[in-house]
Amino acid sequence: LRIRSVLRRSDGAAESGLRQIWNSANENYPPTVYGPNARLDVEILSINRIGSNRATVRLRKRLTSINGTQTGLFTATLLFEFRPETRRSIDEVWTNPFGFTVLEYSIRSDRLEN
Repeated sequence: LRIRSVLRRSDGAAESGLRQIWNSANENYPPTVYGPNARLDVEILSINRIGSNRATVRLRKRLTSINGTQTGLFTATLLFEFRPETRRSIDEVWTNPFGFTVLEYSIRSDRLEN
């Protein structure tokens, strides 16, 4: 599951928020809402740095679920750090060599495409 990879790159409020969403006791738990075979594809359209530790990310999300396919444009704002000194396994170093870690994020929908 990609969510484990995202959690390894998250800390603080970002990690807490993800854990809340992906808790099976949550009434809005994605596999319950969208079905166990749902797929979310994300395409990064642009990344703009705001100072040394913030960025806005424009992205397109395509959700394929029991309800059909929905595509939308979104903007995420991130607070991040690079933590290359954190002890990690060699596999984790290969997948995230600079220790990129998201501390806070917000996301808003720009528009639906279909």
